[in-house]
Amino acid sequence: MPVSTKFSHQPKTEPLSNTDKILVRQRKMEYAGLMWLWAGSITLLAVGATWLHLSTDKEEELLINILTIVCVAPLGLFFTCKLVVSLQHFLRINKTLSVSNKQIIAGTLQAITVGLHKKTITYTIGDSIISVKTSNPLRSINSCNYIAQVPVILEILPLTGEGNLLLNITYKEVPEPTVITAPADKAMNQPFMASSKSILQLLKIFLFITLAFLIVCFLLIEQVRTSPLKASFLIATPLLAIAAYFAVSFALINRRTQNAKLKVSITGFITEIFASRYDGDGAAYTCLYWYRIGSQIIPGNIDDDRFAPGDYVRFVYLDNEKGTLKALISAEKHIPKCINYN
Repeated sequence: MPVSTKFSHQPKTEPLSNTDKILVRQRKMEYAGLMWLWAGSITLLAVGATWLHLSTDKEEELLINILTIVCVAPLGLFFTCKLVVSLQHFLRINKTLSVSNKQIIAGTLQAITVGLHKKTITYTIGDSIISVKTSNPLRSINSCNYIAQVPVILEILPLTGEGNLLLNITYKEVPEPTVITAPADKAMNQPFMASSKSILQLLKIFLFITLAFLIVCFLLIEQVRTSPLKASFLIATPLLAIAAYFAVSFALINRRTQNAKLKVSITGFITEIFASRYDGDGAAYTCLYWYRIGSQIIPGNIDDDRFAPGDYVRFVYLDNEKGTLKALISAEKHIPKCINYN
C-alpha cells in the first residue's frame, strides 16, 4: 500500500466482478498499446542507424558517429526507458488481475484531495485515507469538487508497486442515473474528427523544423557538407518519426470516432467534478472538466464551469461499444436542480 493509504479498520474484500475485470483490462491495454508504440519506434531507429553505418565509407564514419550520438542515441534511450516502464506496468496489472480481490471501504465521505503531482486522488472516508492512482481520462488534474458528508462505498484494487486502482464509488443517498442508449447518426461524428487539413498542417510544421535543423547543421558542421544525403537522413529521421507519431495519433482518434455507433443520454446527479488547468499566454489559462454521474466519468466542454456537485443534469454523448470514447454532444441542467445535503 502507498504510504498515504491508511485504513481505520480492515476493509471488506470481494472477488472482482465482470465489470471490474473489464475496467482493469482496459487499463492493461493502455500499457500494451504504449509498449507497441515504443518498441516500434526503437526498431525504426535501430534499422535506420544500422543501415547508415553499414553503407558508410571510412571517411564518413566520424560524421555518422557524431550524428548518431547527437540525434539518435538520446531518442533511443528515451524510447527504451518508456518501453521498460510500460512493460513493468503491464506485467504488474496482469499479475494482479489473476490473483487479487478488490477492497471495499464504506463510510462518510469527508474530503477528496488531489495529489502533489496530479497523479493521485485521496479519499478521506471516516477515519480511513485511501489514495488511488488516476487513469484515463483523469491523467493530470488540478482540483476536485464533490458532495461531502454523505455515505459512500469505495471499491479499489491494490496493484503491487502501482498503488490502488479506483474501480467505483457509490454515493448511497444519490439515486442511480437514467441511461438511454440509441444508435448514432454518422453525421454526429464529424465535429469530433480531426480534419485532414489539421493533420497536414502539423506535418508541415515538423517538416519546416526538420529543414531548419538541417540548414543549421549544414552551415556549422563541415562533415555534413561532405556527405549531405546521409547526414540529412540521420538528422531528419528522429524528427519525422515524431511527426509520424502525431499523425498516427490523429488517425487513431478519427478511427475511434468513426466507430462510435451509440448515442448515450445519461440523466442524473453530479457527484464529483475534476478540473485540469492548462496555462496559456500571460494570465490566461484553459480548464477542462470531467463529471462523475453514477459510475461514469464524462468529459465536459472547455472552460464550461456551469455545473456544481449536486446538480441534476442530462449529458448526451457519442460512445463506442467498449464505452471508452464519450464525445460530448450536449450538457444541460434539469429539474430538480440540486440536492441539499446540509
